[in-house]
Amino acid sequence: MAVLTSVVWIAVFALGLSTWICAGIALVVGYAVRVLAMYRGWEEPLAEGPTGVYVHEDRPLLGAKIKGKSESELRSLGLWVDEARSDR
Repeated sequence: MAVLTSVVWIAVFALGLSTWICAGIALVVGYAVRVLAMYRGWEEPLAEGPTGVYVHEDRPLLGAKIKGKSESELRSLGLWVDEARSDR
């Protein structure tokens, strides 16, 4: 993820934009790809563990966790936003 964000920053900087704009664009791209990776369950390959060590395979998948949930279930998880409600 860091390599992708760095490549995006370098590519945008090569276009002649300011350093802060490059950083902002790279941040948004890196964050979006990370959220997509969590949603789709993409993971980087891990090194082999030592012999005899149990490796847990219970990585949470954001997409699988919320797929098919009802409005009330999403609300109970804190993932539902009421459009009409305003706390301002």
